[in-house]
Amino acid sequence: MEFTLECTNISKSYRNQTVLNQVSLRLEPNRIYGLLGKNGAGKSTLLNIIGGHIFADSGEIYINGQLVIPGQLHHAISYLRESPSYFRGASIHEILRIAAPFHQSWDWSIANKLLEVFQLKPDAKYSKLSQGMKKMVGITLSIASRAPITIVDEPVNGLDVMMRERYYNQLLEDYHTFPRTIVISTHLIDEVSNLLEHIMILDKGKLMLNENVEDLKNKTYILYGNATVLDQMIDPRYIIHTEKLGNKQLVMLYQQFTDEKKRELSSLGIEIDHSSLHRFFAHFLEGRGLVEYNH
Repeated sequence: MEFTLECTNISKSYRNQTVLNQVSLRLEPNRIYGLLGKNGAGKSTLLNIIGGHIFADSGEIYINGQLVIPGQLHHAISYLRESPSYFRGASIHEILRIAAPFHQSWDWSIANKLLEVFQLKPDAKYSKLSQGMKKMVGITLSIASRAPITIVDEPVNGLDVMMRERYYNQLLEDYHTFPRTIVISTHLIDEVSNLLEHIMILDKGKLMLNENVEDLKNKTYILYGNATVLDQMIDPRYIIHTEKLGNKQLVMLYQQFTDEKKRELSSLGIEIDHSSLHRFFAHFLEGRGLVEYNH
């Protein structure tokens, strides 16, 4: 299997507080990944290490099989931080012109198109823009870079619903035209659920879940019915969340069910449905990832 990006045992601490603890992951070419986690989970720290902006205490990063020198700003990576900062006195066009030579696959036709779509005036001074418009400058740079590894950290924070929708549409359209590996770190899971192909969940510096989205959807269930029946039929190791409603019980599970098992549950009056990714994510972390993903 060919991997565009590999992180092996990445660890980072600040003042004796562990931020990342032996994080290892592998990203395949031309897939869209979601990096999820609560505030303080270590997401931005991991992305800053991958992007070459800070150093890990230990661990290694490989791009296309080649070891990356710690702190190296690799030409294959475009990294949009949550709060990007550019030359305040420069115009939008000047910022893009400065950025373009750092990206081998930069496309000016896409950059100019995005300026129109996002209603950005090329000669506008960056320092005079609203926070939302500043974020759109970074988004324009991110997409137009067409970097083989495109990383965005909370890309739509501060944007209204219309602009968020425009961003998702433009990102997906350009991804289909020019496939690459994309990592989106976000808490707006429902908004990006149709974009993501793979989900990684960080919590307290550990990688708690690393799963293909379709496999994940097929293993997240909500069961509702008689509490006694559910207690007898369900393996407690796979319970993410449970609520008692009189003699009824609602149970969220992370478990693969066979059709035979579903029919058996239905015959006992148990209602079965799939959970949304957002609801799964919230309860998964509340339960500390099924006691660290059953490991």
